Amino acid sequence: MLLAARNDRKPNLDQLFGIAVGQAGYFTAAQAKAAGYSLQLLQHHLRSGSLERAGRGIFRFVRFPATDEANFVVPWLWSGRRGVVSHESALQVHDLADALPARVHLSLPMADARRRLQVPPNVAIAYADIPPGEVVWHGAVPVTSPLRTVRDCLDAHC
Repeated sequence: MLLAARNDRKPNLDQLFGIAVGQAGYFTAAQAKAAGYSLQLLQHHLRSGSLERAGRGIFRFVRFPATDEANFVVPWLWSGRRGVVSHESALQVHDLADALPARVHLSLPMADARRRLQVPPNVAIAYADIPPGEVVWHGAVPVTSPLRTVRDCLDAHC
């Protein structure tokens, strides 16, 4: 028996998978709820092994193929899809540096600086309002453009 979300909407696997395809196989609990999945149904799929927990409120379809940008998707989803991969992580994405950063660097909008965020230990945060012209997409995640990345790293002494 499928457990529907509180709105008694039938779970729509095609809708949820369509969201996950654009996010390297990952989705949030809120996105699952919008597709008709209750928390109980998500728990059922976690126990059955068809899903895995990737972070607080973030899940992954186990059978979805692994991708290069998977390390960036979970922090991006944690940010509410408002963050942009930046600084040392963007250097890595653009092949502008050989070093692999220990943490994923995200730039969040300046308005988020006033919020009390529980930042995951593998994430480093900077605050900046990045214009759309300085953002490029790398697979499923937004990344600062190469020129913006170099400027940010010079300013931050990366």
